[in-house]
Amino acid sequence: MRRWVSSEEEMRGNEKTSEVIDFPIGLEERVHEISTHMGRSGSSLQCFGLVGMGGVGKTTIAKSVYNRLHVEFEKACFCLSTRAKGLVDMQKKLICDLFGETYKGMDIEDVEHGKRMLKEKLKGINALIVLDDVDTGEQVEALYFPLCSLGRESVVIITSRDNGVVKLAQPKKIFDVKEFANRKHSERLFYWHAFLKPEPPPHLKEVSGKVIDACGGLPLSLEVIGAHLYQYNDDDDDDERTWNEALRYLKEVGKKIFRALRISFDGLDRNEREAFLDICCFLIGRKEETACRFFESCYGIGRTYIRVLKSKSLITIEESRNQRRLIGMHDHLRDMGRAIIRDEERNRVWDEESAQDILKDESALSKLRGLSIRSDFRFPKEAGKCTSLPNLRILEVKVPDYDTTISQGLCANEILENMRCDGLRWLKWRNAKFHDLPDGLVCSTYLRVLDLRGSSNLTSVRIASLSNLQHLNLSRCTNLTSVRIDSLSNLQHLNLFYCTNLTSVRIASLSNLQHLNLCHCNILKSLGIASLPNLQHLDLSCCWGLKHLPEEIASLRSLEQLILGKCTSLTSLPFLPTTLKELNLERCWSLRSLKASLPKLERLQLWGCGALETAEVDADSMREFDLSGCQRLKEVDCTGGLPSFR
Repeated sequence: MRRWVSSEEEMRGNEKTSEVIDFPIGLEERVHEISTHMGRSGSSLQCFGLVGMGGVGKTTIAKSVYNRLHVEFEKACFCLSTRAKGLVDMQKKLICDLFGETYKGMDIEDVEHGKRMLKEKLKGINALIVLDDVDTGEQVEALYFPLCSLGRESVVIITSRDNGVVKLAQPKKIFDVKEFANRKHSERLFYWHAFLKPEPPPHLKEVSGKVIDACGGLPLSLEVIGAHLYQYNDDDDDDERTWNEALRYLKEVGKKIFRALRISFDGLDRNEREAFLDICCFLIGRKEETACRFFESCYGIGRTYIRVLKSKSLITIEESRNQRRLIGMHDHLRDMGRAIIRDEERNRVWDEESAQDILKDESALSKLRGLSIRSDFRFPKEAGKCTSLPNLRILEVKVPDYDTTISQGLCANEILENMRCDGLRWLKWRNAKFHDLPDGLVCSTYLRVLDLRGSSNLTSVRIASLSNLQHLNLSRCTNLTSVRIDSLSNLQHLNLFYCTNLTSVRIASLSNLQHLNLCHCNILKSLGIASLPNLQHLDLSCCWGLKHLPEEIASLRSLEQLILGKCTSLTSLPFLPTTLKELNLERCWSLRSLKASLPKLERLQLWGCGALETAEVDADSMREFDLSGCQRLKEVDCTGGLPSFR
C-alpha cells in the first residue's frame, strides 16, 4: 500500500513522533545543519526559526528535527497553528498535547488566561516544542511568549512564511528554507512519488524531465504532481501518450498548489496584495530601486512593500554579477498571481496572451490598472471603442528591434493617441517613434515616472503640466534640442544622458531635484543650476563644449558627487561646494590648475589631466587620489591622510 503524507497536512499533535514523508530527499543535510545549532545550552531557553515560502518543506524539516531530538526532553509537542482555530483553542491544544487528554475539558476564559496557564504549567520543564505554521504576531504573543517559564535546556522551533513574525520571538537563529537547488534531489523526489522507484521507465524519461522543470525545485509541487501522475503509470503501450495527455490537465493539480501558496497572499493588506500582483506581472528581474520607484509612484511608499513581501517569502532579492539587487520570485508564486488576475481581478495585462484575453472584455477595460504590451500588438476591436482608461496606473510599451507591419487592427500608437489616461502614474515607452507625446498621455497630473529613453524622433516634450512628475528619463533622445522643466517642482531625478543636440537646459528652482545626468550632452555650452538645494549627484562628463561651470555651483549645499570626466574644454573651476565627497576630473585635458577646500572629499580622480600644473586640495577625509597621467604636474599640495594613494 502506498504511504505518503503531504507537508501541508495536519498531524496528530499528541503523538510523540511526527509522521514525515517516507522518502526524505535532501532532508538529512538540512536536518543535520539545523540540529547542530540546537545543542542544549543549559543556560536559557533557545528559540529557532524556519522561514520560507509555502510548500518548500519547512514542516517536513521541523518534523524530522522533532523526531530526532524529542527523546532528549522531559516533554515534547509538535503544535500546528491551524488557521481555522482561535488562539484559545490553540493554547488548549498545546496544554493537552504536553500533559495529556485529561486536560481536554479544561476551561480557558480568554487568551490572557491561557497565557497564564501555559506559563504556570510549563514552569521549569525542559521541553522541545515546535510551533508550526505561525503567521501572525498575535500567535507569537499567545503561544510563544508564555513559554519563557520553560526550563533552561528547552528548545522551541517556530516555522513561518513570514520572517518578521519569527523575529518577534527574538530567535537565536533563523534558517532560510529554500527550494531544491540540486536537480538530482528534485528528480529523486519526483520519481519516488510518480513511480515508487529511483528511475523512470526509459520511455517516460523525457516527459518526466519536463514536469520536473515545471516544478521549479518546490518539494510540494514535486510530491503533489508526482502523486497525481502515479495513477497514469501503467505498463501498457499507451503509457507515454497518457502521460502527455495528463500534463495538459494538470491545472487542477496546480490549483491545489496555488491554494497552499495563496495563504501568504491572503494575509496581505490591500495595497500589499496589489504590489505583489504588480511584481508578478511587471517587475520580476527588475532592479530593487526600480521596484521601489514603481511602488512609490503608485502607492506613495515603496521600500516598505519590498520589505514586507520579502519578509513573507513571497519575493527574493538576488545579487547580480554587477552587484545590482534584482527582484526574484518562484515560478509557482508568479503563476499563482497571474492566475488570480486572469480568474478574478482581470485588471492587468503583461503579455500578448493576457492582452488578447482581457482587452476584448469591455468591462475589464474600464478597471484596467496595468498594461504592458509591444508597440506592434494589434488591439482587439472592442478596445478601439474605448475612449478612456480611468483606472490605468501603469503603462509600458515595448518597441521591437525590427520593423513590423500591422496587417489589421489598431496598434498602440493609434489606440493611445486619443485615449485619455487621467490616472496614469508610471509611463515607460522607450524607443518610441512619435515626434511628441500623445495627448491622452500628458493629461494625467498624477504621473510620477516618465521614461522615453531612446525616442530619437522627439524634438520637444510637452511636460510643463505634469506637476507631480518625480522621475524623467529622456536619455538618448538625440534630436531633443531644448528642455523646459522649471515648472516641475516635484522632480527628483532627471536623466538627459546622450542628448547630443541639447544646447540649453532650464532647471533653475527645482527644489526637490536630487540626481541630474547630462553626460554626453556634447554641445551644451551653458547651464543654469541655481536654487537646487537638494541636488546630490551631478554628471556632466563628456560635455565637450562646456568651457566653464556657473559660479552658483558653490551654493549647491547638498552636492556630494560631481562628475566632470572628459570635459575637454574646461580650463578652470569656480569655488566648489564643501559637501563634495567625490570629484571626477579625469581626462579634462585643458584644465591647468585646481584649488579647492573640500573637507568631506573622499575620492579625487585627476587621471589623464595632461595640462594640469598645480593641484592644491584641502581634504581631510581623502581616501583615494589618482594623479596618474598628469605629465605636467609641478606642484601637489593635499592635506589629510591618504591611506589609498595612487
